[in-house]
Order: sequence, then C-alpha cells, then structure tokens
Amino acid sequence: MSATAPIRIAARAQPAKYAFIIFHGLGDSGAGWTFLAEYLQRDPALASAQFVFPTAPVRPITANNFAPATAWLDVRSWLSHESVDLEGFNESMKLVPKLIEEQVAQGIPYERIWIGGFSQGAALTMGTALSFPHRLGGFLSFSGPPSYRWLEHTVSDANTGAPVFQSHGTMDEVFPSSGAEAVHRSFTSQYGFKNHRLKIYDGLGHSISPQLLDDALAFIKANLDAEKPAPRPAL
Repeated sequence: MSATAPIRIAARAQPAKYAFIIFHGLGDSGAGWTFLAEYLQRDPALASAQFVFPTAPVRPITANNFAPATAWLDVRSWLSHESVDLEGFNESMKLVPKLIEEQVAQGIPYERIWIGGFSQGAALTMGTALSFPHRLGGFLSFSGPPSYRWLEHTVSDANTGAPVFQSHGTMDEVFPSSGAEAVHRSFTSQYGFKNHRLKIYDGLGHSISPQLLDDALAFIKANLDAEKPAPRPAL
C-alpha cells in the first residue's frame, strides 16, 4: 500500500506562524480538502498559516466486498462500529508525529500546530489529541466515530488543555450524532479536556456546511494563541 505525497500549501503571509495538518475520510484524498486552506487563509488572522493535506494509501475495504479505496483503516462493517481495525489505525497514526515534527523543523512550535480530520481523519485527529506527548495548538474533528474506547491504553494528558472543535450532523448516515455526544462526554468527563466544544448541525448529513466552516473559523481564531499565559498585571 503506497501512499501519495501530501499536498502542502504555503502561508500567504510569510514567515508562516501556524500549521494545519488535515486528514480526509474514506475514499477521499488530500486534494479533496485543499478548499479548507483557501477558506481559512482568506481571514487575515490565518494568512500566516500553512497547510498539509496527506492522502491515505489504497487498501481493500471489507465492508465494500474488498473493493479498494483510500483509507486510513479498514471498515469491517457498515452496521457496527465496535470492531475497529486497530492494526490499520495504528499504522496510519505513525504518520501523524512525522508530519508534526516536519512542521517543528520548519520553525512552527508544537503549540501552533493544529490537527484536523473528517470521518476516519477525525479518528486520527482525536487519537492524536489523546496520545501525543506535546501540547499542540488545537484539534478539529468533523463527523468522527462514536467511540474511542479502543484508545484508552494510549491516553496522555498533554493536550487536555488544548482547544477541540467537534462537529456532527443530526442526519449523519454513517455515525449517529448521539455518538458524537458520547465522545464529547468522554473527552470532557473521563479524559479531562477543558476546552472541548461540540456543535450539532440540524439536518446535516455525513458532511460539512458553510455554517460549520464559519463556526470552525471563529473557534480557531478565538484559540489561536490559547497556549499563551495571561499577561501579569503591572505592579
């Protein structure tokens, strides 16, 4: 399973100050998400953000009668999400720190690197939030899986203070929105995430929308420098 090289989009305003690494969903590609860079970079606050859009390798999908598709992990059943392809997931997760360290080598600090993803890409995103040993800038989870119980053995508390924007549609035909609510509860109550926002969109399917993008942008802007401590009052 060979992978396509990630698409990299430079910041419009140099030098770059922020980086976003975005993971697509099943059957998609990095190219399918480059619109997000164009949308976010329009805002002056994110003109200095650079973007990385990886593409998953092609693999046979069990639930699709083994038809090949780009995927970060196999889908064993459309009806049950309890049986997770941990081997495929763990293999894909190895890519995340490599891409993060690539940004650090370019001068972007960990605290200004955001990870995001849609569906399977959201699984990588939230897996990173639970396991990465350094505090990152934030996380964007769009239409992700209904549970991350299979990741409990990898939990790190390095990112419990990082901002998390989680979105889901009430008409999602792949993962029910009730699962998104359960994920939010587990991240805030069980794992201790302090700045985890869940937005449920009425009538939205397994997709994104203009309103969702606007909300994500507002959340990012409000939390771009959340890692900075509040200034001390003058004596």
